[in-house]
Amino acid sequence: MKKLAWIISGLLFLSILIGLVVWSQTQPKLPVASQADLQVNLQPGSAHAVASQLNTYQRRVLKLSQGMVTSANATDDQNRIIYTIRTTNVSTELINFGLKHEQAQVQVQKLTDKVLGAMRAGGVTQPGLEIRILNRSGDALKILKIE
Repeated sequence: MKKLAWIISGLLFLSILIGLVVWSQTQPKLPVASQADLQVNLQPGSAHAVASQLNTYQRRVLKLSQGMVTSANATDDQNRIIYTIRTTNVSTELINFGLKHEQAQVQVQKLTDKVLGAMRAGGVTQPGLEIRILNRSGDALKILKIE
């Protein structure tokens, strides 16, 4: 159960559904978005409805990523949301580093609960979330799945 919680935390952290904790080569520290920046309001609904709601936060995601993300788009596949993030400046190592940041894990866990909770409250019995982080060539840097 703790492993699943860890994966969920990492998944949403990477998905930047709500915001990104971004490492920049020009900054000596890992900047963490403020609690206010990470707030998202999701209404109960199907995977399609929740994915549509997530897409309304696309501008915020791009802004919070400080140029690290070129696009972020949520789609649905029945009971699952697929969130695809494209980046030009992030490596697999950097993604793994971000997953170890404790403050981000706590915030992301709360947000993961909101996303999956919105689908459950909307009648989705087995909600799932998949986050695909792709480089500019479309190659996967990280794919995380929660079911």
